[in-house]
Amino acid sequence: MPDYQLAVDYLAQNRWNLEHHAPSPAQQAEVVEAWERANAKASIKDLGWRMLHPFGGAAYPTNDVLGKLKALGAGVVLTNSNMQGQLTQEHPPYKRVYDSGTRMCLGTDALNVSTYAPFNNLWYTISGKTLDPAVVGVQPDQRLTRDQALRSATVNCAWFVHMENKVGTLEPGRYADFVVLSKDYFTVPVDEIRTITSVLTVAGGKVGWASGDFASLAPKQ
Repeated sequence: MPDYQLAVDYLAQNRWNLEHHAPSPAQQAEVVEAWERANAKASIKDLGWRMLHPFGGAAYPTNDVLGKLKALGAGVVLTNSNMQGQLTQEHPPYKRVYDSGTRMCLGTDALNVSTYAPFNNLWYTISGKTLDPAVVGVQPDQRLTRDQALRSATVNCAWFVHMENKVGTLEPGRYADFVVLSKDYFTVPVDEIRTITSVLTVAGGKVGWASGDFASLAPKQ
């Protein structure tokens, strides 16, 4: 990929950000090797480069690719594009990526491709189930705990949008972004996670949505 190498070399030398879609296993290996060569000429370790949509089933990205991404200070966004269950072997290795120490964010893809609500995504990675009850999704040993899934969808994602010092946790000096949920995420039966909704949404300290007991706080139209 000589043209690609020239491109990433230029980005590294000019300290640009990069987000690369690498769906196939071959692309994943080729991309990370090109990043290594670029890094040898100009460090990318603080640039926040990211690999998106690494498909290929539970075997991909390989541990070798994950190790190289981690060494480069890069991250990976795993998406739930097969939650519908059409391709039974195409479910990501969430737990292996999480345990690798490589930065990981749970993604849902663009709205023109996937309109899944956040709690559908969490349910999928925790239960392993797809929207088709007859199709097994994420392998049992690759599913996340509730805590791991929530972290991967919130605080761990802040780095991916260069806002790690602003969002993801409720701390002094950070944005006051939070939701009050219709059910207790940590205690409801797993299959009820997908039915959770927000009854109060606050972004930047301002109420954006309110219903039920919080309806009086709803923004005036």
